[in-house]
Amino acid sequence: MIELRGVNKFYHLNSKKFIALNNINLNILQGEFVAVTGFSGSGKSTLLSILGCLDKPSEGQYLLSGQEINNVDDYLLSKIRNHKIGFVFQSFHLIQGYDALRNVELPMVYAGIPANLRKQRAILALKAVGLEQRMKHKPSELSGGQQQRVAIARAIVNRPDIIIADEPTGSLDDSATEEIMHLFRQLHHSGKTIIFVTHNMALLSYASRVIRLEQGQIIN
Repeated sequence: MIELRGVNKFYHLNSKKFIALNNINLNILQGEFVAVTGFSGSGKSTLLSILGCLDKPSEGQYLLSGQEINNVDDYLLSKIRNHKIGFVFQSFHLIQGYDALRNVELPMVYAGIPANLRKQRAILALKAVGLEQRMKHKPSELSGGQQQRVAIARAIVNRPDIIIADEPTGSLDDSATEEIMHLFRQLHHSGKTIIFVTHNMALLSYASRVIRLEQGQIIN
């Protein structure tokens, strides 16, 4: 499903070249549960940005379901992100003035799905994460764990094949962390490909494979 071939990512800062990723070769199969870990500055977020089609490699190839991503224009990239990939972030990124149902509907608005179908699918997604009784609550009326469950419902509502999560439990307590990781495990069992970044070594056991980065390179 995902293939990186000789991927490099570099930036020029004050006329100096900064290498964020160095010769990354990586295959992720459909249905895998992959954890990405490493110290701060190791290249984890850069790798996720490329895998999530938020950025492109400076050099090398990225193939997603056999499609070469490097030469895809921004319009098609946005369609790929909207339909093939669901994102979950540490800080939830929910709109405070919207209730849970409306927050979950948003990706479908951008996908052009009719309003009646949007509502039906958003309700199903919230039921899938156990929040059918909270769909009219705004983020400020929800706990951190509940807000992250809304974010997961939003990530899955367009039925993507891939879920990318960047430190999804970083701001949660132990109980909420366990609930969220249980949800990811359920999504994995349903056939989703899960790629998540974490600094929490205790969470690596949820993954079927662990990728360790150091100074922009895969070391394990």
